[in-house]
Amino acid sequence: MPTTQENLETAFAGESKAAMTYLAYAKQAEKEGYTKIAAMFRAIAEAEMIHAQGHLSSMGKVKSTVENTPPCSNRRKKRATSRA
Repeated sequence: MPTTQENLETAFAGESKAAMTYLAYAKQAEKEGYTKIAAMFRAIAEAEMIHAQGHLSSMGKVKSTVENTPPCSNRRKKRATSRA
């Protein structure tokens, strides 16, 4: 049986994926001239992001700005060096 932490991680991944998918749909709709549909997709994406942020907070992964900054910097550095 999955733990609460595992359930939160799964939910966070699903909400994050949904948000990015809707943003991609919005970009395509905008490109095709469907501005109202693009706006609808962006609104749905925003709702999904709010859900994802809630899960992230529940997992205790949103801390102060000072605490959040080094992990972000380290991830960026790691990605940059892995591409080189």
